[in-house]
Amino acid sequence: MHFEGRQRVTIQNVEPEIDAGAYPIKRVVGDKVVVRASVFSDGHDLVAASVLFRSSREEDFQEVPMRALGNDLWEGQFDITEQCPYVYAVEGRIDRFATWQNDLRKKVAAGQKVEVELRIGAEQVVQAAARAHG
Repeated sequence: MHFEGRQRVTIQNVEPEIDAGAYPIKRVVGDKVVVRASVFSDGHDLVAASVLFRSSREEDFQEVPMRALGNDLWEGQFDITEQCPYVYAVEGRIDRFATWQNDLRKKVAAGQKVEVELRIGAEQVVQAAARAHG
């Protein structure tokens, strides 16, 4: 859901980069590209982030999840497997399931009733299963 005039997830300070992407970074076959970025949202919802990458010889992007390092900083990596230019980007999104889990934990710890929240979580699992492949 997108609210007019407001982006839910912000991505800043993507590294490595040279002159805001004007020049390519240098790596050789066998190197890992470690990508870091600040990823955060405009509210209390938790976020998730991924690195999307592909070599210039591929059409489709591959995706690797990033891990939270704290203070909105995220890190992910990919391997250079062939000597050619690569393209990469950081994708951020609201993690609705992690947000639900976090809120549920707080309510359970506070001794609140959670029947409705459990139904909401079950519906999220059903919806995720319907989108799953393989």
